[in-house]
Amino acid sequence: QRCCRLLQLKLYAEAARDADACLKLQPSFAKAHFAKGRALYFLQEYEAAFAQYDAGLKVEANPTIDAWLRGERRRPEYTRTTALGPRRLLQRVEAAIRANDAQLLALLLGRCPAQMLDGEPLDDGTAPPQPPLHLAAAEGHEDCVVLLLQRGAPPDGRDRRGRTALMLALERGHADCALALLPHASEVDAACDEGRTALHRAAARGMCGCLSLLLEARASAAAADLEGQTALHVACREGEAVAAMLLLRSAEAADAAAAAAAAVEEDDDDEEAAEEE
Repeated sequence: QRCCRLLQLKLYAEAARDADACLKLQPSFAKAHFAKGRALYFLQEYEAAFAQYDAGLKVEANPTIDAWLRGERRRPEYTRTTALGPRRLLQRVEAAIRANDAQLLALLLGRCPAQMLDGEPLDDGTAPPQPPLHLAAAEGHEDCVVLLLQRGAPPDGRDRRGRTALMLALERGHADCALALLPHASEVDAACDEGRTALHRAAARGMCGCLSLLLEARASAAAADLEGQTALHVACREGEAVAAMLLLRSAEAADAAAAAAAAVEEDDDDEEAAEEE
């Protein structure tokens, strides 16, 4: 009953977890299979949802659910994915991302091999021009970015120029995508082949909200690219006065903290010397 109530409240992730807990206690409870299948369906995890419905139908026949399931599997957008080869599947994934069609993308991702999300060559040798997450970030499609992250796309993956998806989102000025990616980035000071970090790109675009979050995440304002340019240099060059001010204040705060730490260390040394005397 709790799972059904969660479904009514459209709390689908919670409903799926509740049904899963129920199935661990009673694996043959058909209604829990159906409830979890419904939750997964609304989470757009179609392959997993259909598998869950099938499991429930094996335990308990339900003509209504069986008929609905057969109809769903005949939907053109679903059946067109069943016979796709790796190259065609990749093309469909890229087209769905460019069209910002998160529902179709979710359907296609259920059939994607893991290396496609990583941007690695597929079994037939097809190599994606860039990982799907990078494409979604470059296009500025936040829904696709979030979906790809949920499905396991590596947030710190690199394209052929050494850029992460976060760098691309900032480079193109897509703040919503950058904000979705930033909590997942484990290396805020990661640099591309040109030595430019995410902070360089946020400064160049004057994206002060993202810039502040990067600084809070301890991104280094002192990091320089291959030309010796720091984020402050870039902000000044691009005429982004507010971004430059944020970087200057960050540098001043860092200098003050360093000076305070040095003073404390000096006091400790003096105390130790006095005790020895």
